[in-house]
Amino acid sequence: MMLAFREKVLASFFLVGVVLHVSVIDGHKSEVIALKARAKKAEGANAEVSELLKNSLSAKESNAEEAERQQHEAQNAKTRVKDLEVELGNLRMLQHEAQRTEEELDTVKQKLRVAEENVRRLTTSVEEERVVSSKSEEALQMQIMRSNGLKAELESCQSDSSKEEVSSQDKAEKIRQLEGQLELARAEGELKALEAMEEAEKAKDEAEKLKDMEQRLDEQAGELKTLRGSIAKLKETLKKYEGDEKLLIEDKGERRKALLDEAKDKTLRAATDPDRAPPLEVVTWNVAAVNNNPFEYWITGTDEYNSIMEQVAKFISDPGANDVEVVDGVFTDVMWEDLKEQMAAVAFKNIDEVDKLWQDDFKGRKIISQFMKDPLIGKKRLASYPDRYTNTITTASGVRKTRPTVINCFSGDLSTQDKWWSEWKKFMFKDEVQVLKKGRKTTKNIYELLKPISSAKYPALSEAEEKISLPLQVLAAAIFDATLVHMMNTIAPKVWETTREEMCEKLNRGKNDRVVSILNTQYKDADMLLLQEVSSDFDKAARKVKSFGNTFETFVSQEADEGRGQNSYVLLKNGVFSDVAEVSKNVLAELPSGESVAAGDLFALTAKHSSGVEYLLASFHGDTNGLATIPVVKAMHAYRTKHAPQHKLIFGMDANTYEHPAADLQGLEAFAEYYRSENLTSCYGDYPDPTNYTTFHARTHLQPQLNKAVSSKLKDVLGDKNPKDHILFYKADFVAVSTAKDNTGERTYTEGMVFPTLKFPSDHGITSTRLKFASAADQRRRVEQEALRVKRNEQARLEAVTWNIAAVNNNPFEYWIDGTPEYNALMEGVAKFITDPEGKDVRVKKVFTQTMWEELKTAMAAAGMTGVDEVDGMWVDNFSDRLIISEFMKDADIGKKRLASYPDRYTNTIEQSGGNVMRPTVINCYEGDLGSSEKWWAQWKKFIFETEVTVKGTTKPVHKLLKTISRSKYPAVTEAEEAVSIPLQTLAAAIFDAVLVHMMNTVAPGTWQELRKEMCEKLNKGKSERAANILETTYRSANVAFLQEVSPDFEDAASSKSVLSHRFDMYLPADADAARGQNSMILLKKHEWSKAEDVTAGVTAMFDTSTKAPLDDGDLVAVTSVWAKTGKTYLLASFHGDTNGLATIPVVNAFHKYAESQGINDFIFGLDANSHAAPGSKTLYIQDFARALRTNGLTSCYGDHPNPHNYTTFHARTHLQPQLNKAVALSERDAKGDKNPKDHIVFPTQRFVAVSTAKDNTGERTYTEGMVFPTLKFPSDHGITSTVLEHRVRPAAEDVPEGSLMASTWNVAAVNNNPFEYWITGTDEYNALMDSVANVITNTKSIEDVPVKEVFTPTMWSELRVAMDTAGMTGLDEVAAVYESDFKDRKIVSEFLKDKQIGAKRLASMPDRVSNTIRTAAGDRMRPTVINCYDGDLSTMQKWWAQWTKFMFTDKLDFGNGNTKHVYQMLKKISHKKYSAISEEEEAISIPLQTMAGAIFDAILVHMMNDVAPKSWEAIRAEMCDKLNRNKGSLIADILDNRYYDNSVVFLQEVGSGLVSERVLQADWAVHIPVDFDTDREQNSVILLKKHEWFGVEEVHIDLPEGIAKGDLFVLKASRVLKSETGKVEKDFLLASFHGDTDGMMTIPVVKAVKAYADEHPERTLLFGMDANTYEHPAAGKQDLEGFAKYYTSAGLSSCYGDSPDPTGYTTFHARTYLQPQLNKAVSAEDRDKKGDKNPKDHILFSKRALASQKVSKDNTGKREYVNGMVFPTLTFPSDHGITTAMFREANDAEIRAYEAKVREESAGNQEHATEHTDEKYEKTDRE
Repeated sequence: MMLAFREKVLASFFLVGVVLHVSVIDGHKSEVIALKARAKKAEGANAEVSELLKNSLSAKESNAEEAERQQHEAQNAKTRVKDLEVELGNLRMLQHEAQRTEEELDTVKQKLRVAEENVRRLTTSVEEERVVSSKSEEALQMQIMRSNGLKAELESCQSDSSKEEVSSQDKAEKIRQLEGQLELARAEGELKALEAMEEAEKAKDEAEKLKDMEQRLDEQAGELKTLRGSIAKLKETLKKYEGDEKLLIEDKGERRKALLDEAKDKTLRAATDPDRAPPLEVVTWNVAAVNNNPFEYWITGTDEYNSIMEQVAKFISDPGANDVEVVDGVFTDVMWEDLKEQMAAVAFKNIDEVDKLWQDDFKGRKIISQFMKDPLIGKKRLASYPDRYTNTITTASGVRKTRPTVINCFSGDLSTQDKWWSEWKKFMFKDEVQVLKKGRKTTKNIYELLKPISSAKYPALSEAEEKISLPLQVLAAAIFDATLVHMMNTIAPKVWETTREEMCEKLNRGKNDRVVSILNTQYKDADMLLLQEVSSDFDKAARKVKSFGNTFETFVSQEADEGRGQNSYVLLKNGVFSDVAEVSKNVLAELPSGESVAAGDLFALTAKHSSGVEYLLASFHGDTNGLATIPVVKAMHAYRTKHAPQHKLIFGMDANTYEHPAADLQGLEAFAEYYRSENLTSCYGDYPDPTNYTTFHARTHLQPQLNKAVSSKLKDVLGDKNPKDHILFYKADFVAVSTAKDNTGERTYTEGMVFPTLKFPSDHGITSTRLKFASAADQRRRVEQEALRVKRNEQARLEAVTWNIAAVNNNPFEYWIDGTPEYNALMEGVAKFITDPEGKDVRVKKVFTQTMWEELKTAMAAAGMTGVDEVDGMWVDNFSDRLIISEFMKDADIGKKRLASYPDRYTNTIEQSGGNVMRPTVINCYEGDLGSSEKWWAQWKKFIFETEVTVKGTTKPVHKLLKTISRSKYPAVTEAEEAVSIPLQTLAAAIFDAVLVHMMNTVAPGTWQELRKEMCEKLNKGKSERAANILETTYRSANVAFLQEVSPDFEDAASSKSVLSHRFDMYLPADADAARGQNSMILLKKHEWSKAEDVTAGVTAMFDTSTKAPLDDGDLVAVTSVWAKTGKTYLLASFHGDTNGLATIPVVNAFHKYAESQGINDFIFGLDANSHAAPGSKTLYIQDFARALRTNGLTSCYGDHPNPHNYTTFHARTHLQPQLNKAVALSERDAKGDKNPKDHIVFPTQRFVAVSTAKDNTGERTYTEGMVFPTLKFPSDHGITSTVLEHRVRPAAEDVPEGSLMASTWNVAAVNNNPFEYWITGTDEYNALMDSVANVITNTKSIEDVPVKEVFTPTMWSELRVAMDTAGMTGLDEVAAVYESDFKDRKIVSEFLKDKQIGAKRLASMPDRVSNTIRTAAGDRMRPTVINCYDGDLSTMQKWWAQWTKFMFTDKLDFGNGNTKHVYQMLKKISHKKYSAISEEEEAISIPLQTMAGAIFDAILVHMMNDVAPKSWEAIRAEMCDKLNRNKGSLIADILDNRYYDNSVVFLQEVGSGLVSERVLQADWAVHIPVDFDTDREQNSVILLKKHEWFGVEEVHIDLPEGIAKGDLFVLKASRVLKSETGKVEKDFLLASFHGDTDGMMTIPVVKAVKAYADEHPERTLLFGMDANTYEHPAAGKQDLEGFAKYYTSAGLSSCYGDSPDPTGYTTFHARTYLQPQLNKAVSAEDRDKKGDKNPKDHILFSKRALASQKVSKDNTGKREYVNGMVFPTLTFPSDHGITTAMFREANDAEIRAYEAKVREESAGNQEHATEHTDEKYEKTDRE
């Protein structure tokens, strides 16, 4: 420590003694030259002083006149030397030592040489610097002593130097200046002497004092003479050293600059030393909430307020009769006319258009359901945008002016609509406010503050609406405010205004004061505060607190929007930062094209810290959806890189990032992925936790964005709870020492608390972090942490839960329940009745009488039941004479045959939309009177035969729900009984219920019904809600839950009304049996799983047909889905086994077999296996189950050998339920209860490890052994099993055999269906027709650009709508509105065909893709249109329309195997995620919308062609179809067969089913197609493998990002025998063929996915052929070749075209005509070369570790030749992509080593090395 301090002192002295003593040497040549000039001036000054003194000495002899002249001259020189007295004193002292000057100069010369040597040595190393600094200190001291010869002055100089005091009036300063001039001349010492001479120049200014000193001049004359001699000698010395000075100057100051730079660098390093510099505290906070609306948020602890908010929520969510029309007394026609007049008076434009909207739309809307709750009004910001600018306006004088509305602190009377309207229109159009705009006061009317709404920022807004957005938003705001006033005066007419005023006082008006208070008290020590959404009131509040102004200096952008009041601020610690300059505009200039940011949202500045460190600081408020955040950070990164590379960036922001992003929201993970790519990080880390929320607020229904409103109950799941706030910085600059959140204003964060609160004024928490400068050790730690993170990601943990929730479904008497003495006493009475009936065991016919049977028999016959006569015989011969207990209720066969329990299952309790319907029986919650058998029977037969229920959309009588009892599932049933099981079970159920009613009225005649009612309330009716609550709270962390025996009642409890539905997505099987109510279900954690697909049918198809597995509808559900945490596809299944478990093993076998057939390695199966602790001949033994699992390579969460006594069920049934064989006495519960290990989670042994497994029979994640359940708290007789699974990571195998192969890749897609799609060389007539079409579209003069309705007529539209309605399409009203308000009046060419939005939304191209040409069992079927090879007559519009509607809606296409479809059924929704131009609302109606657009598109084409070439176009088309289209498949096959037969592998893309059936291909190659080959889309990827070369071929399913179309990627595992010098070797490959999306943006994600799979299987060598759709010239939204190459090289891959492929090495060069559905891609014949698609799109990627590319070639002729500059396809080459071929061989050792060395070099090059430390402490740190 002392050494470091000493070094610092020496360095400081050296800087003072050398740098400062030479006038702060800063390395600039100009300073040296200036000093020399000053030295020369000093000589002149000396002469002038001498002359003045001479004149003064002679003044005595001069006359008075001459004396006055001298005095006047002296006065004129006064300004030049103010301290002559001091200087003269110094000169006198110099006089005494002048005699020794000559001797001392020799000494100075020697010492200066030593100093020069010391300075040179300083530059060699830091260690030498210490020595030289020490010597320089001594040398400089000696220089000063010897050059002046004055010991007293030397001591004074040293003292002044150590104190770093520089004073022109001090004697020591004079000496240092002289010394400095000398040092500059020789070792930079003489410069001080020269500076002393320069000071002499100032002597002229002191002439006015000479008169007073005349008496002393005589005495001084001798002294001056001596001094002149000394100076002369010094000048001689200076002359000697001028040569050195010249050398120094000629050196261009480099040496001096290097010394200065080194000194500065050393100082800066000390300031930024990670171990020395104190951390910076940085705070970011969006302070915006509670600005104006006191009703916006749910606020804890405000009962009256919350009560009103709940009434508002009810009014809006369930308005009922309150949902009146807008015009009905809310906002009337009179008000609208008044408003129109007001807008017209102030020159609003487009009022007529808005008037039409009022008349046709708004006035008739219901105020709640169609206006307030319309999501489009919210998305278009029609109400919220004007509210933003007019709600509360802060004037230039600081006064707040509020709009007359409910949602602010307006103080006027709003108790009636008339009073409100009078205030409102006056405010909007008459009132004026004075506002600040860029610092200037401007007076405006309120309406002038409104701004147009941008469709670019809010894409839900149409371009037409954008044009009229000013009057439109005024209308919407008026309706909105009118509705609010009407609603509040309806809900709380006398109190709401009082409550509002109270909340305004507490919450709103003091908001900024609380903000300032929090910052001034809790964050006063922060170095910087980065604030967002700051209002102008903040400045006023800040000025009130003097200490705050003393602590922080406030900076705000010059572009801040004072009117909007949502600006970003930067506050810097006073006295710490300087040189502050705003750079916001410069940063925004770097924004990507098309991106914009609202004024004031971004504020960026540069500043210099007192330590010398330069900073780039910024504060940013992102847009609501966060979509501007990444563009802004990109801009900041670009600015810093280009213009401020040395500045350290600290960027605080409300990024508006989301935990679970929708398509139009910025997700946190994607944001983090971006900033990591720029080497940035957040204070929350490289991989921030999405659940580490910085906002948690819940908006009420009383604010303008109702889409964000939530009910009080759902605040936790639907509130805005997201990780929005961040502080970004470069990893190389800083490390976050600590980061904290605050939502209390007390530096604490209360998790789970909504805010703002009455104490905390914002809906964003405060984020604060302490940043220290990053060291080399920090960088190493980052690398280690990243490696650990990757490893953990590979071992991502998945929590799975399985639970059979079935118990206590309907029967309140089914189980023994602890803690219910009255209930248990009744159950004991029932048990005694049944176990020891004594004289009560009467005949059945005494309880269920002959009369009852006759009535039942008649009813069954009337109902059409078969086998009634046979059952009558059974009644007479068997059932009627049985004893009710011993021979019926206790008959084991009746139980085994399920004669009573089976009908009970289907009819006990039937769930209906209007409430449950129950059979009149004892064992449910039936509420009718069963006090006698007669009463019961009348109700029972009416229920069974007359009551109708609706199940699966079908209404039927109850008896129709009964199902045949299967002998395969219940073998006790005979074949004869199975045949008559419907009437037989009806009889058994009637007897069973009759016995129960008789028994209960015997055991407890006056009490049992009341007791049942009580138990139903406590146990049954809330059962599903309790089960849902356990899952949504205790198991909220589960990633997947498998449920069994789920009833419709549970489905309802878990519906959108519950929290559960907001945590999980729910999947039931397609064959779910609603009547039976015992279905299996899978719950998948929301936002974690995607691409879920029901594959239950696929699994059941794998059942061994020789084994009849007893499986009922709904028992099994299986889905595949992609888990976001791993990106892998999982097969998931839930299964409810039969009572004995006999179906369990067959189902598990089928499940496993299906997984293998699909190549799915990761599968998890939750099931109630009904496995038993003890072996039995007719039950599944747990160990047999475990053995079957092991045989399949599976295991249970309870292990390979589960403990038979690790029970998951322990219940005891009473005697009051239909399966008496399962009933036990209370005392025998432990011995005879159902206590078995039934529930399991099964998974592959080699894929997963069960990290932990637990049971639960309390609902609280605990299991009480020995306790029977269900209980009053736990609603099931099965415990919950939960397990945490971790992916098992296998060791990588290494196998790099030798060999080589030939591979080609080819996208064969062009000329699929449309013969007019491309310009074709050598077809004059065809090209002339295409020229005519181009002329029509680019220059509509050739045909009339008429409205759509004149081509696609209103009659056609009406017929189409009827057809779509008949087809069951939904959203027709919305589509009709689009047609009427938009499409029908569009011009057919300029506004429809050429509309970019229609193209971007794929409204015409998507239906064309699906329906253009469809391959059926009977051959290709084509849509009646111009752009395919349809051979029908399209010569008139009428002929076309008749054929078109028939094709789309009437014809049924046969695809074989009984699979038939109408064409409209093949249409698919257009995904907003894939095609962002289409809105979510349009996506929802995209089926009918694209049908309409497709019809209009085809109509226009037919109209156009019949106008352009009415007699020839169809003939030309037929010819081109014959030459080009129909021959395409065989042409491709011939090229491959003739020219590429020697290839080992061919990767094909965009392949249709016709090509793969080509026999020519099958001769040499095995044609491998994906299992999910899409015959509808016909754009599949395929791989051809040379026969007899490959083996072990198997399809691989890669976990892909969303947006990849079905069939685009096809991956195979395959092995190949190769020949080498050492013999034959086998090499394992991963072969992939991929067709990228049009813009290529999915290429890198797909390569990443495939590469990830390849990395998991390193024994396989990756060879990947693709149409990557990479482009020569980078453009927004397109994948450029250079970026792609950078990626694949960084991933350890290369292309056959090399690591740096030539962007002009085109593999595609085609030009589309104007006769195809994507006009944005069309070019004219003249522009083919300039605008054609000429790009390097096709590649074969390979692993550089394993392969090397020997040669590569292209082909666009089909002859292994490539003609540069030729467009294709041609008539002989059928694709618009050339063929790419490459020869590959095994990489040799040298190539592998070179590759690895390059990887190491690049890795090292990307690291930023810290400066080597020589200090012992630093060396120790590095060693540590």
